[in-house]
Amino acid sequence: IWLDDLLPRVAAAATSDPHRASRVAACELLHGLTLWMIGKNAHRIIAAEGPGGEEEAAAKPTRFSRILGRLYPVMLSLAAGHDPLGRQLFGPLITSLVHWMT
Repeated sequence: IWLDDLLPRVAAAATSDPHRASRVAACELLHGLTLWMIGKNAHRIIAAEGPGGEEEAAAKPTRFSRILGRLYPVMLSLAAGHDPLGRQLFGPLITSLVHWMT
C-alpha cells in the first residue's frame, strides 16, 4: 500500500466530507495510520545498535517523514476543529507528539 496516494484523500475526507459517517471513518483511519507510522519510526530508533546509534537514527529522516510533515497541519486542524471526534482522537495525539518530539 502506497500511503502517498491514500493519505491526502483520507485527510480531505476527515476534514471536509459532508457525511458524518465518512468523516468518522476517515478520522479513525487517519489516526490509526498515523500511530502506525510513528510506531515504525520509534521502532527504527530503538532498534539502532552501537554507540551513538540512537542519536544517528533519530537525526536521519525516515520514509514517513515527508508524509507526517504533510499530515501534521491536518491533525492540528482536526484537534482544534468543531467535530468532537476529531478533538477526542487528535487532541491527545498532538499533545503526545509534541512531548515526544521535544
